Amino acid sequence: SYSMIMYQLFETQPPFSGMDPIGAAKNAAMYDLRPQFVQLNANVSFKREIKELIESCWRPNAELRPSFESVVVSLETILSKIPNTRGNKSSNDGGCCSPS
Repeated sequence: SYSMIMYQLFETQPPFSGMDPIGAAKNAAMYDLRPQFVQLNANVSFKREIKELIESCWRPNAELRPSFESVVVSLETILSKIPNTRGNKSSNDGGCCSPS
């Protein structure tokens, strides 16, 4: 699921790192176990928003999860709020994903 991909991207570690992959999948599917946040627990507004977005994507009831299009819009909105720390003046430079 894209919630686990986002988790890995923003937490900089695989979900359930240190757990057996089969056991982790079983616990997630059968017991609604989710990985713990470390990086996104900081009290910074954009980190809190990313964490909430990830949590909305792994709701147990799939009908309550946002569509992929909604996730993309949310990410674009959140990322537009992050200050540019690369020294570039252009707001359309691609952010973290553009070549240096």
